[in-house]
Amino acid sequence: INENITLPVISLSTNPDNFFDDDIGIYVQGNSDARGGYGDAPTSPGANWNEDWERPIHIEFFEPGGSPGFSIDAGVKIVGKVTRRLPQKSLAIFARAKYGYSEINYQIFPDLPISEFTSIVLRNGGNEQNNSRSTFFRDGLNQTLMRSLDLDFQSNRPAVVFLNGVYWGIHYILEKLNEDYLASHHGIDPDRVDIFDDYHARFVESGILQEYQTGAITWTGYVIEGNTDHYHALLRYMLDNNEADSTVYAYLKTQIDIENFIDYMVSRIYISDPDGPGHNTKFWRPQTPAGKWRWLMYDTDFGFGLQQNPFGISGPAYLSNLLDYYIREIQIERSPDANFIMYSLLENNSFKNDFANRYADYLNTIFSTEQVMPILQKIKAMFVPEISRHMTRWEGKVNSMSDWYDNVAVLEEFAEKRPYYARLNLVSEFNLSGTANVTLDVSQSAAGEIKINTLTLEEYPWTGIYFQDVPVKLTALPNPGYRFTGWTGVEQTDSASIAVTLTRDTSVIANFEEDTTAINTIVINEINYNSSNNFDPEDWVELYNAYDIPVDISGWVFKDEDDAHIFIIPVNTVIAAGGYIVLCRDDSLFHISFPEVDNHIGNFNFGLNNAGETVRLFNTQGAIIDSLTYDDEAPWPVEPDGNGPTLALLNPNLDNTLPENWSVSGEHGTPGEVNDVYTGIDERAQLEVPIAFSLGQNYPNPFNSVTTIPFSLPVAGRVKIEIYSILGRRVSKIMDENMTPGDYNIVFKPDYLASGLYLYTIKAGKYNKTKQMMLLK
Repeated sequence: INENITLPVISLSTNPDNFFDDDIGIYVQGNSDARGGYGDAPTSPGANWNEDWERPIHIEFFEPGGSPGFSIDAGVKIVGKVTRRLPQKSLAIFARAKYGYSEINYQIFPDLPISEFTSIVLRNGGNEQNNSRSTFFRDGLNQTLMRSLDLDFQSNRPAVVFLNGVYWGIHYILEKLNEDYLASHHGIDPDRVDIFDDYHARFVESGILQEYQTGAITWTGYVIEGNTDHYHALLRYMLDNNEADSTVYAYLKTQIDIENFIDYMVSRIYISDPDGPGHNTKFWRPQTPAGKWRWLMYDTDFGFGLQQNPFGISGPAYLSNLLDYYIREIQIERSPDANFIMYSLLENNSFKNDFANRYADYLNTIFSTEQVMPILQKIKAMFVPEISRHMTRWEGKVNSMSDWYDNVAVLEEFAEKRPYYARLNLVSEFNLSGTANVTLDVSQSAAGEIKINTLTLEEYPWTGIYFQDVPVKLTALPNPGYRFTGWTGVEQTDSASIAVTLTRDTSVIANFEEDTTAINTIVINEINYNSSNNFDPEDWVELYNAYDIPVDISGWVFKDEDDAHIFIIPVNTVIAAGGYIVLCRDDSLFHISFPEVDNHIGNFNFGLNNAGETVRLFNTQGAIIDSLTYDDEAPWPVEPDGNGPTLALLNPNLDNTLPENWSVSGEHGTPGEVNDVYTGIDERAQLEVPIAFSLGQNYPNPFNSVTTIPFSLPVAGRVKIEIYSILGRRVSKIMDENMTPGDYNIVFKPDYLASGLYLYTIKAGKYNKTKQMMLLK
């Protein structure tokens, strides 16, 4: 009341004893003498704030300006590690049915299209809370910088908290990293997942890396969900095999999400965070045959220069060689999980090159001074009106605005100088010849784009800094109506995708020319919208690349007719020229059903309507690339509605909005390859007018609720189709009308008939034919 606050406001209300009573209060030391801070560990002794106690609370959320967001009863716990013993503590809020609300129904984070949360965290400044170099927003800044990467990070938003009407300072609202987070972001089963926190699989017999082969793995970490069996097997495999071998590396790529792991390590190294892998580490995998390990980004407040002289380096944090720190033997001995994996994977040249190129991509873009500084300044501006009151409330080691501005200047200096030294560190660690400038341009501004490694460029000319001795991958991507004709500036000119090993500054131009004959499109080519009961890979959609070169569809969006149903295609998703890719609702179930198909991605967390609906594909600019509306009734094929087959396009060059251009696949479809009903355009033109009368066998047969009767007419005329019982009594007239020449599929739904054998007949001019069908109910 009567507050002028520019940030969101969270008001907490509870019986004061729930927080401050020596016997039951979660916010106080209580009657114990212990003050240990590692409250997440199950053996932590001590103070009340280290106990896993939950107390009832009422929480209200207000947007800046005072408009209400949500108001519910919930539970609250103290969370964190050593920061539990600091005066201001972090809180976890839990929506539970026993409090009357099983979830928070509100879009707390404007940039995150999720409006249902079972829990959130109200985080203090972490290790910044009582540090003389504190800005109170390092973790929020770091996670904001990483939001475009292939990472599981916490969406965040600073807010002012009041407890029972008392000003309680600035907290960051964060998503809580748990199984519900994974379910909402990845569409997995939250009850079938392995999640580890600060997992240290120590090799106890030796601290020397060369002797790890004789070491034993023992468990010393903390299982949040699931068990350690799969992870122990992975470490054992890595110990027993040589990661430099391409076969070994290929297998590891089926067990580890390599792109996610690279993004995780690159990010921790860039921000110079010594508290990352091996300490503040969470990682997870779905308990499915195709499940891969992924790393969770959290607790990054040691990064961006919180320590003046990290790792024994004399000087500021932007100088630090964290790559060396993460793979040095003594560090691996202490906590070998991510560190050991990183060390081992670097034995493989393919991984090493991908790591170097990915780091270079990010240093040229999201981690560049030009992109980091505006984000830093925006967050700084959010804190300026509120930070003085916060410092007064908690009386830490930073108590004046002057000191706070000095500390923000440390972040600004880090943002300015870190890219240069990060490149020097990698050159030294990988023993490279140095760096080189790469300048890229296109022959015509509207003709196409260039992809360099993971980056698809939009403005030209473009210049970035890359590493010598590391092959840089270039791909030419023509726009609709154009085709690629070759490169200028490099020897290879034939292929649209090339690798260039740099020895000096290099300029390359991608040449395009108009091509009025090119199809230049990505086509929705096959749809599985209702699987049969005995074969269920869940819903999937196949895309076909009609270009004559690879197409990068990273960041494209797949939707059904509901705009809230969004699947963003992951980074580094490229469809080969004339190739296919399958979008899966459940990637794991799909893999079980089609183990030989490897060009599939997932998971889109919405189902396709069994009664038909619109499916759409958008590019990164929001333009519709392809869309169609299918149906489960004639004239669309009806067999795909629960009987096993899929909707299969006869030819990708045909108009896929027209039902006559679709057919029924054999068996369960042909995901990831040419459709088994493929018909050439010339061949289809010849078949458009049948050369004879025919009545086909109904399908499926036997059938339950619906079947299709196919027939062909070579000439126009009146057509009558009727159904008779086995005794010759007519029970239904399906059709009696004039028809033009063509192939037809008529749907029959015998809702009123009993099980049994029936006859169906066609009369068209002098043509008269009868066949049998079996109805089973």
